[in-house]
Amino acid sequence: RTGLLAGGLGASAAALAIAYAVLVPPLQAPDEPNHLLGYANAIGDSSLPARTEAWARALHFERVTFFRDQTFRPSDRSQPHAAPWGAHVTPVDETSRGALNVRYWRALAPWLGAEPWTTLVRLRVANAIVFGAAVALAGWLLARGREQRSAHLIVLGLLVVPTLPFFAMHMSNYAPLASAYVLLAVARSEWRSSPSKA
Repeated sequence: RTGLLAGGLGASAAALAIAYAVLVPPLQAPDEPNHLLGYANAIGDSSLPARTEAWARALHFERVTFFRDQTFRPSDRSQPHAAPWGAHVTPVDETSRGALNVRYWRALAPWLGAEPWTTLVRLRVANAIVFGAAVALAGWLLARGREQRSAHLIVLGLLVVPTLPFFAMHMSNYAPLASAYVLLAVARSEWRSSPSKA
């Protein structure tokens, strides 16, 4: 029963995060272009930034993102926007922000592909799966610990704080942190409820 509960919690969390990964338009999660450029620097892919800029022009990223009255029109498919983005988009120094995250990205790089859209979508999905695994482990730990009656409330937490699976999937150093925070919250809960702290 504990395994089923943990599996159900993990599947629910992963499903929510994957829904965000698929439904949130490309490059529209917070600072995602900056992190994609930072990813290119971190893995040493010098050609990815140029392909990312061409993709952003084709998507009309700058125009559609910052001018609410504008939409992506059928005619835009054959006419890229003049600029990929403004001066606000610069590569994030991922190495100084999180060496562990950079190692994770480098390990995934062969599977993520060479094109910016495959890199972005596949990394979002990989992050969602890691988040689901973290939630499953958290549920399993709660179900086997002193707080076993509250394990099912993890789902309520995901619904009350819908930004958690959102940040857990998007391309940044926040994704692994969201998974780590779930496990830290469970560890703290178990520590506080241990007999020596009661």
